[in-house]
Amino acid sequence: MNVVKEMICASCGGMTESDPCVVCDDQATLNGEYQLLECLGRGGFGTTYLAEGPDGVRVAVKELPYHLAASPKARELLFREIRILRELDHQAIPKYLADFSTGRGRHRVHCLVQEYVEGHTLAHEMENHRYSPAEVLDVLDKLLPILTYLHSLSPPVIHRDIKPANIIRRRDGSLALVDFGSVRDVLATTLGGSTVIGTFGYMAPEQFRGDAVPQTDLHALGALAVALLTRKEPAAVLDEQNRITWRRFTDVHPALGELVDDLLAPEVAQRPATAVEGAKRVALVADLITEPAYADPRPFEPEPFEEPIATVPQGGRS
Repeated sequence: MNVVKEMICASCGGMTESDPCVVCDDQATLNGEYQLLECLGRGGFGTTYLAEGPDGVRVAVKELPYHLAASPKARELLFREIRILRELDHQAIPKYLADFSTGRGRHRVHCLVQEYVEGHTLAHEMENHRYSPAEVLDVLDKLLPILTYLHSLSPPVIHRDIKPANIIRRRDGSLALVDFGSVRDVLATTLGGSTVIGTFGYMAPEQFRGDAVPQTDLHALGALAVALLTRKEPAAVLDEQNRITWRRFTDVHPALGELVDDLLAPEVAQRPATAVEGAKRVALVADLITEPAYADPRPFEPEPFEEPIATVPQGGRS
């Protein structure tokens, strides 16, 4: 019996300080290598853990259940996404480290190991911080170079699920973009029909048709700006035509309002053509606003953060 620090058993999910597990007497480390220290997130598409590798380095491990990828086409999409992650090389994107399969039968999973990004999500930050217009522009200014990199690849890589929960602010204030949605691709395909990926409220109209282009991510940036400026989920302020009606909830500089509206344009051709063009627009608007950029979160009396009450049309996800 090997003595290890307290960890989550990879076989039964119980807590153990030894390998084999004291609860199930099975292998406690994942693939015999990774000690699962903490659950970072859990959903219908898998579980992400903070883990420690044999070298003592902390990593993020995402378990992708095989039973969500029942068809050969679904598996193809899953591994295609992993191949894409292997090729990405940007300081704001967690580095791919490894992937492997483990487990048996219905419990068989494919695991993706990535660099662990220490920090907090913008979703968490929004709970105790009011964003000024200058801070919102600062967020857009930091995200657009990441999109410029992704969209310049051949073929372009489109994130398709940009939202506060998928953006991490590191301790130095820089931002990282996480969760490239390989499992969501797989699940959407197994449900049949077009591949509809994204989060309702942040999704561009073309995503409901199963389409995605670089400007799709720019639409999501517009929805992100609305969430940061108003502290309301975009899905909670949709009108009958599914347009995000945000202006009545905040008063901003006309140039910033025009930028957000252009990012949210329902037609692809009405949005900025590229992330580079979007970055230029952000810089122009920032020059008109003299407030300081991101500072330490200012405490305030919390007010309810409206959750969306709408649901994704059949074939999508909320």
